[in-house]
Amino acid sequence: MLTCVYFKYISLDVTREKAPGGLRKVLFLRVNQDLLTLLRIATEKQRKRNPGYVIAMADVARDILYEGLSKRVNVAEEGELSL
Repeated sequence: MLTCVYFKYISLDVTREKAPGGLRKVLFLRVNQDLLTLLRIATEKQRKRNPGYVIAMADVARDILYEGLSKRVNVAEEGELSL
């Protein structure tokens, strides 16, 4: 069971593109072993569904965050985010 997640956001000055779309921001997470195991399982499932593609755990975590947050976050007309 997930008991605590710590977020740390940093901006790196990256001189080369590591991922398509110009992903240059980094989010560090401290997670417990249960969450890490679930991410590893989800990553392996994604790799099996997409043979030939290079899929990292970070890609899967990003997809899960987008999916979960898009269901919880409302964007107001002024562009403000609210949960």
